[in-house]
Amino acid sequence: MVWEVDKFPDIEEIPLEQIKPNDWNPNILPKKFCEALKKNIKDKGFVSPILVRIIKGGYEIIDGEHRFNILKELGYTKIPCVIVEEEDDAQAIMRTIAMWRLRGEANVMEIASLFFDQELDTGEIKEYLAYSDGEIEVLENIYKIPSKIIDPFSKLGIDLPDERGNMITLEFALDMMQNLIVQQSFDKARDDFPNIKSKNYLLVEICKYYVGLKEKND
Repeated sequence: MVWEVDKFPDIEEIPLEQIKPNDWNPNILPKKFCEALKKNIKDKGFVSPILVRIIKGGYEIIDGEHRFNILKELGYTKIPCVIVEEEDDAQAIMRTIAMWRLRGEANVMEIASLFFDQELDTGEIKEYLAYSDGEIEVLENIYKIPSKIIDPFSKLGIDLPDERGNMITLEFALDMMQNLIVQQSFDKARDDFPNIKSKNYLLVEICKYYVGLKEKND
């Protein structure tokens, strides 16, 4: 079904017992994220309706299964829904994947800037956003990177632009054995570079060593 231009679906409150999850949802939400989502809904209210389609005997979730389960756990009897009509299985599956995949990715440097420029409360970052102490420490290290890069050049009178918005995210898809090897390599690198704790810096030092830019004991 293609929505008409400038026409938006209504939001309706539907009893939870009339709604069921679909059989294909690819989105797995770790427990700590579920707990953070539950705390957000409990403390700040439910603000994001779920997407459902009409099926025989009720409605089926296209997007929002985790929110649905949390509301059920919190004792809600109804949930705000956007209803998609006349959608077959293939269209519903495509829409489910689209809702999950097309949400964009956060720029970690921008996240770090928001956290530390605005001096957000660390406790709330952990409670409402499910960041661990280790993740916050990494973000703090990332936040400090630009000055570490730029300051030495400034002392030489070389004017460089702020590189904070130009950080690059590397993505690797690893199976369990590959991940184990990578983790062991970081452990080994910590022995060779004991003063470096951040995995970002460790990875750079490993790369420097193997391309001949750095000796282990430098």
